[in-house]
Amino acid sequence: MLFFFSSIVTIWAGSTEDEKMVDQHVYKFSRGVVNMGSAPLEIPKQMIRRAQDGKTAAGQLAGYLTGAVTGVGWTFWRFGSGVVDVFSAPFTGNEKGMITPEFVTDENPLGD
Repeated sequence: MLFFFSSIVTIWAGSTEDEKMVDQHVYKFSRGVVNMGSAPLEIPKQMIRRAQDGKTAAGQLAGYLTGAVTGVGWTFWRFGSGVVDVFSAPFTGNEKGMITPEFVTDENPLGD
């Protein structure tokens, strides 16, 4: 009886390839949800990055202003990438994502 039960469980469990396939879809869907939710964080991130490029106080102020505009662009790009990930999650392809870094928090804007 125990042998019969263990063989049924083994057959029902499926292969690890199936699990990897499901994991990829779940990862892509969750990456899309996170990127859609965290997209507005690109604005302060880009402001900080651009301000660090300035050598003087005026250069830093200009960096904050241009960083805000750049951040809005990155926000739309990250949100759009998240939408594509959510809607394409059931399908194969696009496992790497459309934007680098994959998440807004993967890169430290302070450069540490």
